[in-house]
Amino acid sequence: MKKFYSVKEAAELLNVSTNTVYTYLKENKLYARRFGRGRFKIPFLSLAPFISVSNEKEIVTEDNPVVNKGRASLSKQGNLGINLDKINDLSYKSSIEEAGYLQNWKDIVFFRLYKFFCCLGVGFIYLTIEPLKILSTSFLGKEIDGVILPILPFVLILSGIISLLTVFYEEKLEKFRLSTHVLNVFVFIIFSFYLIYSGNYLALMFSVPLLFITLNHIFSGVFGLEEGGFFSRFTKYLALIIITLGVIIFFVPESLFSGYILDLFNLNKGLYIMLWYVLLLPILFYLLYKKNIPSISLGFFYFFVFVVLFLLSSLLGYKSFWVSSYLCLITSIFVLFLVFWHFYYSKDLLSKRKIYVFTAIFFWISVSCLFGIFTLWVKKKSDDRQIKNITDSYVERFSDDLISYFERQGSLLVGISGDVKIKKAILANDTNYLNNEARKLYEEGNNLRAVIFYDENGKSISVYPLRSIALNTNFSEREYFQKTKIYSKGYVSNVYLNILGNYTIMQTEPIFDENRFVGMIGFSISLPKLSEKYTKELLSNFNYWVLDKNKVVTLSNNEDLIGSNLEKNDKKYGINQNQERISSMRLISNPDWEIYIESDSNHFAGNFNLVLILNLVLVINGVLAMGIGFIFSFRKMPNLMDLDILRA
Repeated sequence: MKKFYSVKEAAELLNVSTNTVYTYLKENKLYARRFGRGRFKIPFLSLAPFISVSNEKEIVTEDNPVVNKGRASLSKQGNLGINLDKINDLSYKSSIEEAGYLQNWKDIVFFRLYKFFCCLGVGFIYLTIEPLKILSTSFLGKEIDGVILPILPFVLILSGIISLLTVFYEEKLEKFRLSTHVLNVFVFIIFSFYLIYSGNYLALMFSVPLLFITLNHIFSGVFGLEEGGFFSRFTKYLALIIITLGVIIFFVPESLFSGYILDLFNLNKGLYIMLWYVLLLPILFYLLYKKNIPSISLGFFYFFVFVVLFLLSSLLGYKSFWVSSYLCLITSIFVLFLVFWHFYYSKDLLSKRKIYVFTAIFFWISVSCLFGIFTLWVKKKSDDRQIKNITDSYVERFSDDLISYFERQGSLLVGISGDVKIKKAILANDTNYLNNEARKLYEEGNNLRAVIFYDENGKSISVYPLRSIALNTNFSEREYFQKTKIYSKGYVSNVYLNILGNYTIMQTEPIFDENRFVGMIGFSISLPKLSEKYTKELLSNFNYWVLDKNKVVTLSNNEDLIGSNLEKNDKKYGINQNQERISSMRLISNPDWEIYIESDSNHFAGNFNLVLILNLVLVINGVLAMGIGFIFSFRKMPNLMDLDILRA
């Protein structure tokens, strides 16, 4: 019997065309060794399982000269001297195992290893760094969620361990294969829903593709569908990752972008849709439905996925999305491994040694990535404490300065309200005198829009600067006039829209003559001017919001927000919505305002470089570990062709 067969001889032995044999080699259904330029030599061990499972084909031996109708050409080969009873004998399997090989091991075990390390890492992160929390409404009810959330990380780890066990005990766990797949489907569905309710949308780019791949595997097994080779399936998985990422970016761009970049994306969604649907999506669907992908195309796609996931891992680590960052990083390193395996080693038989070595290597890579994530988390916590101290100090200074501002303005108002000449001018409706006094107050005050005198009925009798539309107008229905008259003391109003269409606030002081309310004086404050003052003098490196009782923005470094309800805009501008920012808050009275200061994300710019460098180090660590793994796993193994079990 020959130890090696050419492609032509293998085709005749299997009763197929030579093109089919080459296809089997590409799909890793057959293994071969290359001799010289382009010459494949296929070990008989690789062909034996195809011969032994056939119900129609028979092999020519001295005792059995029968030739199948479709195998007439085989009779020309003469006596092959193969004993199929020995091939199928239990001693065959034991001899194979003694040689260090397992007959059922194929490179699909890499996907199981990958799933194990993904589930292990995610579970560890949820248990130690980033507990899974629901931000808004509950998923299955607060009581049920309270039970599931603490145990979900352990369930993920258990699911990963089961995937690992199927690598080493495939035959023993064969009868549980469907059950394990159904368990994985259930876990991925629950996990995906909790990711949605926790706001961690980017982790869906892994859970959803894993769910689809598992469901496809179940349906293929139940209905006997052809799934293609391992690399075909893993390429589909990577294509699903990119597709899911594109959908998430389109519907929830704030999960990845923030600030100026988010605004820019929202303004150019049409361009994104064109690039996505015209350029990228057709290629991804081609990869989903193509069974035999050319090696060059596969190499380019894997390189593209590696670059995308590596950069995305750095960005997500910078934004403190630890689970998504870990999954991107471990997947990018695994993609590099598969490139080496596909182009250099996929034709070699898998052995116990190789699987043990690569399991240990990826365990080291996974632990290294988790250690890197943990290091970033510790650094982030340290930075957060420092930034929190800074924002706390600035919110105190800002609050004290605002209180002092209104006290100074209030002192001017109290002084003028007690002036006897002012009282007489109001009673006498002496507009000229009041205009002159209003001008002096306007020049003495800070950031004022106007100074207004009112009579006892709420009619404006003096306005400076002079605005004819505001003069002699009745403001008795305004909240600030009623509150000042009823409570007989100074008052700072909520934000309102004045008759000129500008958002403003009014600081007032009542005027009494012999304990009788005769009028009122008010400062209309320019909110954009006051905001600009604090932005330049105190808060140039921060974002800040000052809210009145109605949650309306009174002051802000973003003047477009003044007068808007923050609760309606918090998805885009909300306080502490971005995890890379830290905020502080303080309440003040008279006026009754809430003051928020949020650190600008620019102070973390150096941290992005740190994350990028750390991820690069982890990738290099992974490449070196894989190199060591290839060296140790491909040391000379016993020659299967020398086993007595294969002798005639």
